[in-house]
Amino acid sequence: MLPIVSETSSATAEPFIMSESTSPNGEYIAYSYFYYGSEQQTIEIHDKTGNTIWQIPFQGVLPHYDPRPTIGTHLWSNDSSQLYFCYYWSPDGGDVFIRYSCRDLQTIDIKTGQIQTVVSEGYTAFEISPNGSHIAYLQCNDETCAIHVRNLSTGSEKTASAIANLKDYIAEGGISWSPDGKGLVFHTQDKDAMMKTIYLDVATMKLKLIKEYSVPLSRPEWAAFDGWVDDNTLIFVESGNMGEQVIYLNIRNNESIVIGTPTPRP
Repeated sequence: MLPIVSETSSATAEPFIMSESTSPNGEYIAYSYFYYGSEQQTIEIHDKTGNTIWQIPFQGVLPHYDPRPTIGTHLWSNDSSQLYFCYYWSPDGGDVFIRYSCRDLQTIDIKTGQIQTVVSEGYTAFEISPNGSHIAYLQCNDETCAIHVRNLSTGSEKTASAIANLKDYIAEGGISWSPDGKGLVFHTQDKDAMMKTIYLDVATMKLKLIKEYSVPLSRPEWAAFDGWVDDNTLIFVESGNMGEQVIYLNIRNNESIVIGTPTPRP
């Protein structure tokens, strides 16, 4: 465990708010601050009356150049007892392989101020299960990528290979849990602008390719994942000669249903 964070602020300059996030129960607001002049970065957690409860300073050597890592809030636990935070890398014009990723993922306990490491090394994209019991995250090394599912109560973890040959791909991410938390999908994109939506059964850790399609605007005919209808059905928006239409796709039997009529292109 890491030390308990400070309850008071040492920065005196007026901060710039990089992000803010309200807890699900509405009792707390977490701010990510940048202080011009001193270049200090902090996260502050306030109660609903505006009083500062905890302050998390930038951990390690403070950067004074761009591109630089910035500390930021990511999401709250469902019961508002934990805030997830991590470090983002500011854009430098290059591609980011794991989309919407950050590194050094940690939590702070709102009651005690205790900080715990969740994912200690490397960049990761992650999502918490609907009931808050599990975390799923993607992580890569020099050659492969894996998807991990961890029980947040017991710490037990299961892993499945997400990408076996990294050189053929340019991006992955987009984790989305099913409403019942028994499965999830994630996405990969190859060098030909083709996207794959892949389903993971959390109990067996078996993967199933659900759909392969062109990414939006890369070709006249493209598709995009748009969420879940229910535990077994995904939503896609597809564009073709007739315009755009909504597709419901069953992950069990791959049956698809067109919803409504296509929307003509302008």
